[in-house]
Amino acid sequence: MKIFEQYDDEQVVNIAILKTILGEFMEGNTPPPVDMSAEMQSLNEQLQASQDQVKQLNQQVTDQLGTLQVNSLRNTKQAQTIENLENTLGKIEIEFADTKQKKGELEESIWKYQEKIETLEGIVETTNRQLAELQSSHNEVAMKLNEAEKVTSYYTTKYAIAEQLHRSYDKLTMDAQDGIANIFRNATTIMDMILCIGDYDKIKMFWEYVVYLYINEEETADELREVFDLMFEMYMKMYPQFERVEVAAGEAFDTDDHIRIGLANNIITSVKFRGIKNTNTGKLIQKSVVTV
Repeated sequence: MKIFEQYDDEQVVNIAILKTILGEFMEGNTPPPVDMSAEMQSLNEQLQASQDQVKQLNQQVTDQLGTLQVNSLRNTKQAQTIENLENTLGKIEIEFADTKQKKGELEESIWKYQEKIETLEGIVETTNRQLAELQSSHNEVAMKLNEAEKVTSYYTTKYAIAEQLHRSYDKLTMDAQDGIANIFRNATTIMDMILCIGDYDKIKMFWEYVVYLYINEEETADELREVFDLMFEMYMKMYPQFERVEVAAGEAFDTDDHIRIGLANNIITSVKFRGIKNTNTGKLIQKSVVTV
C-alpha cells in the first residue's frame, strides 16, 4: 500500500508544503568535514541519515502527487469522453425521432396506395367481367354472322346467275328489250323472262332470234347473246343433259357444226355464239355461229 492512500486532500496539501520545506533544507550546504569528536561524528551521521529519510520522503511525495495528477487527467478525459458520448447519443435520439416520423409518413403513404390498389383491382375485376360478357356476345354475334354468311353464300351461289341476268337485262337498249318482248309474248320485266326459262320452245326461239341478229349484223346481237347465255345456264341447272358446245378460234370450219358469218374460209377466226348439244345422246341441237 502506498503511504498516502489513507490521506485526505488537506493532508496531501500539508505534505506538499512539507515537501517544499524539505526541499529548501536539502538545497542548503552541509557543513564541511572538520576534525570533530566522536560525538560530533555521530551527530553528522544522524544528520546524514535524516537527509536520506527526507529525500526518500520527498520522492514518495513526488510519486504520490504524480499519481494524483495522472488520476485527475484520467478523470478529465473520461468526463470529455462521457460528454462526447452524450452529444452523440443526443444526435442519435434526434435522428431516431426523424426516422420514426418518416416511418409514420411512409406507412400512411403505403396505406393510401393500398387503397388505390384495391380500387384499381375492383375496376380491373369489373372490366374483366364486362370483357367476358362482351366476348360472349361477340361469339354469339360471330356464330350468327357465320350462319348468315352460309345462307348468303347459298343464295348467292343459287341466284348469282339470276342477279347477273337482272343486271344484263337492265343494260339492254330499247330495241333489244322490244325484241325480247316479241319473243316471250310481251315480257317486259326480268321476272317475265325468268318464268320463261323452263320452256324449251321459247329458249329455242330466243336462240334462233340471236342467230338471226348475227347473220344480219344487227347491233343488238351481242347484248342479247349475253342475256341468252345467262338464261341457258339457268336452264341447264334444271336440265343438265344439255350443255354448250366448246369451240375456239383456229379450229377448222365444219358446216355440220358451224354457221358461218363473213367470207368463205376453212379456219374459224372468232366465235360469236356457241351451239347446244345433248350430253346423253351426243346429238348437236344447235350449231355455233362463227366468223371465218
